[in-house]
Amino acid sequence: MSTSSSSGHFLMSFRIVFRFIICRDQIAQIQYVVQREAGGVLTERLLKGLKSVSAIGITIVGFTVRVNILWLAGGNIYALSELGCCRLPHSTASLKEALKTARIFLGIKNLLKRSKDIVAALLGEAHMLRFENADEGRNTKSQSLIPDLTSPKKPKTRQRR
Repeated sequence: MSTSSSSGHFLMSFRIVFRFIICRDQIAQIQYVVQREAGGVLTERLLKGLKSVSAIGITIVGFTVRVNILWLAGGNIYALSELGCCRLPHSTASLKEALKTARIFLGIKNLLKRSKDIVAALLGEAHMLRFENADEGRNTKSQSLIPDLTSPKKPKTRQRR
């Protein structure tokens, strides 16, 4: 019995690490999209907003469900937290577990909505930042530095007599 318990613990640990990698890649992709939308520049405000975006990983092994949340702490450092752990209800006698499961999944729904709203706001901010930088770039160039170009003239040919 201890080998199956040990095996189940190893499997859960392995899947949590795998979910961590997936969540990390999701946050990195969000950061890449925001940076690309901002024209390659991440301001302090955008970096602070990226730290508030969370990715949620759900791991299911047997009847056990673990929900983890991952945040960008800064640079290449991430924070992992467990939102909850519960067993899926398998009989009418486990009503208490069913309520706990429902509460955890409602929390997931709220966190996903919050992250979606934050990403939408970050993309809007990055879009405005990109156009502000483009306008500043256009205004700093002086129009007088561009010489007036005339249309080309044909060279005069010598007439033969």
